[in-house]
Amino acid sequence: MAGLDWLVVMTKPRMESVAKLNLERQGFCVYLPTWVDLKRRSNRWKKVHTVMFPRYLFVKTAHEDQSILPIRSTYGVGQLVRFGTAPAKASDCLIREIQRMEAARDASGDELKPFNRGEEVIVASGPFKGISARVLSSDEGRVTLLMQVLGKTQQLDFEAGICQSL
Repeated sequence: MAGLDWLVVMTKPRMESVAKLNLERQGFCVYLPTWVDLKRRSNRWKKVHTVMFPRYLFVKTAHEDQSILPIRSTYGVGQLVRFGTAPAKASDCLIREIQRMEAARDASGDELKPFNRGEEVIVASGPFKGISARVLSSDEGRVTLLMQVLGKTQQLDFEAGICQSL
């Protein structure tokens, strides 16, 4: 689309997708950056698409004559971000860089891990509840921990969902 500048829009809490849909219906070009992330659901780690910048999205007019006034009264929009009286603008270069980061994160989605090697965690349930340990490795479903058991350092495997970062 031919618009001029990308404008920064602050949405109402958790209404980014609603604001995006309503702005698109009005003919605006809208970019809502999202990426794959790991979230704990029902004591398991699951990959979900999350908003990269909660409560923010970018809008570009479709043509020079299109007014930006309807943006602020669009359902789901909180306000147009401004610096003084001038709307905050994002360059095409910045938007391309965000899109590149988004694509790189989505491409590495299969490699996402709930914990990093060397991170200290605590076991949240089971017979080892309350014991802290260091992470040796992890993936979506399992985590291998190095912990002190009966006075000896042991390497034990757990479901990733029962461990929490300290």
